[in-house]
Amino acid sequence: MRRRERTLRWGTAVLRRLPRVTPEKADHWLNDLLDNLQYVSSLSHTAQTIGWSFLSWFCFWGFFYLVLLALGDRIPAADRLPISIGALALSPPSAATQPGLFHGSVIIPLTAVGFDRNILTAYAILLHAIEMFWIILLAIVGLWWTGVSLTAVNRKP
Repeated sequence: MRRRERTLRWGTAVLRRLPRVTPEKADHWLNDLLDNLQYVSSLSHTAQTIGWSFLSWFCFWGFFYLVLLALGDRIPAADRLPISIGALALSPPSAATQPGLFHGSVIIPLTAVGFDRNILTAYAILLHAIEMFWIILLAIVGLWWTGVSLTAVNRKP
């Protein structure tokens, strides 16, 4: 990256004005930022990043669609694709841990465009329950994998 040293000098000087930011922290943050920007400035790396992002979102949509299929024939085949894409697009990624926000972001907008509210409510509840199951299971596996116990997580600093 051209002018890296000048960018680091200028950026460190600006960041040092913030409270609790040491020159070492500022230098570390800026080096990480510039390394990542350099990575995505390559066309092949950008294409790879977009490809992996597309694949992960496609898998996530597949999950939303499969959960919709679990509700059976109550949802017409023509409505399955728009409902699953709409639910994925309208529910914020962090909403899975916030029940009211998650259900509301799926039910309210899709009801407003004409889909059945009762079916959407059942879908949102089922989708949320399955997402929470996997989030909790992966958290427990992650704790076990890293060797951290639940008592260590609950310990107050």
